[in-house]
Amino acid sequence: ILIFVFAGELQVYCEKQEITVTKGECIFIRKHMDIELIRKSSNGEAFSSIFMGFTKSFLLDFHHHINKNNLPENPAGFDRNMIRIPHNPYMQSIYVSLLPYLQWDNIPMKQIMELKLMEAVFSLLLTDQRFYSYLFDFGKSSAMNLNIWNDERYNNDQLCEAICCSSDKSLQACETNISRINFPGCQ
Repeated sequence: ILIFVFAGELQVYCEKQEITVTKGECIFIRKHMDIELIRKSSNGEAFSSIFMGFTKSFLLDFHHHINKNNLPENPAGFDRNMIRIPHNPYMQSIYVSLLPYLQWDNIPMKQIMELKLMEAVFSLLLTDQRFYSYLFDFGKSSAMNLNIWNDERYNNDQLCEAICCSSDKSLQACETNISRINFPGCQ
């Protein structure tokens, strides 16, 4: 899962590792992890973020169509389950392109979101080839357990969607927006 924080801050806890993500930052969380997310306001700004999840079917299809000549032969992985993504033009491009959707409270149409997901995968691979082993490890279950805490508690099922926009809007408005997205591969 790729998390972009647009405002506020997000504390992420995963297997004795803790990361605080602030405005303008992005992290990648490896699949199969039990994590706890605590979202907070910061500097008078309500928390606002976008979560991008890559379903197994999406990644299988992506891997099937990618030019295999450009892939590392024996990619090493990271030694941790959460990776803070360094600022770079690839990730900044996605961040900036998603911002208008959040500002206008608009969910991108399915085809646009699929392009954003493809851009995100390419951006991760261009940032560091070690992401290859995390993204294309199809030998394990694709389950990820998320516990999100804020004013309300969200169900894990609500985060099955490939993107979850959250801001200072009501929980009901967020659920309505999420329910409008239907990505293949989400159960």
